[in-house]
Amino acid sequence: AIYKSITGKKVLIVGSSDLSHFHTYEKAVKLDSVVLDHIKGMDVEGLLKDMERGACEACGGGAIAVAMIIAKRLGATGAKVLKYANSGDVTGDKSGVVGYASAVFYIGSARGKREAGVDMGLTETEKDNLLEIARSTIECRLAGKNPPEFQIESTILKEKRGAFVTLQKHGQLRGCIGFIEAKNPLHMTISEMALSAAFNDPRFPPVDREELKDLSIEISALSPLREIKDISEIEVGVHGIYIVKGFYSGLLLPQVATRYEWDRLTFLEETCHKAGLPSNAWADKDTRIYIFSADIFGESE
Repeated sequence: AIYKSITGKKVLIVGSSDLSHFHTYEKAVKLDSVVLDHIKGMDVEGLLKDMERGACEACGGGAIAVAMIIAKRLGATGAKVLKYANSGDVTGDKSGVVGYASAVFYIGSARGKREAGVDMGLTETEKDNLLEIARSTIECRLAGKNPPEFQIESTILKEKRGAFVTLQKHGQLRGCIGFIEAKNPLHMTISEMALSAAFNDPRFPPVDREELKDLSIEISALSPLREIKDISEIEVGVHGIYIVKGFYSGLLLPQVATRYEWDRLTFLEETCHKAGLPSNAWADKDTRIYIFSADIFGESE
């Protein structure tokens, strides 16, 4: 009846609910993640079944389910969790917390067009966690606070990986810093690189509070570097390039070549320019060329 009454009209459907109630912080996060996974998968049946058997909690679970059903019937193709937190994140008392989240259902892509990169095993939840870590870390620095203690349970987020954090403002680059090598766990690398991109990129002034709302964050989680001898191994849109010659070195991420519609040769020449080398230096015998892949994802602008 609700669906029929709104068809053809411009309306906002809101399903309102708290999540878990009065569990320890760790248990609440575990219970709430079940609800969030069902929301992201638009899995109405799975949500209702897990609520019934106690695998998750939501006092307004029925409202969430109805909102998902209506969204799907109106053509929604996906869902995105915008924010998750519980009362322990606000009060500091983690002995008995209440969970909260906000999410949207959308038609099309919430992340926009994927410009380059490969799937490296990160789930949508893990990607969202990394984006939240990056933004929260920047927000805390601007507020003069220490970053929150993120509860990391994912094995892949604890793996040592290289990564870049890129900031854009109204579609223009606003900062980009990263580690090529896997020195720290991925979640720590993202936190550190987010701060560096926001406050230590020598090409830009530090980010201020007023522009934070206008920034979008993109993360590139890197594979290990692999040295090549034949440039035919470079696949534009899949690989990034790292060139080393003597004391000079330069790196360009996979998405850069795609955005500017470069071919392989132009990509090599531009990477040489980034390193401060002549454009044809990639062909010198003492130049070392490395390639890598990246899982690239970000906030919608």
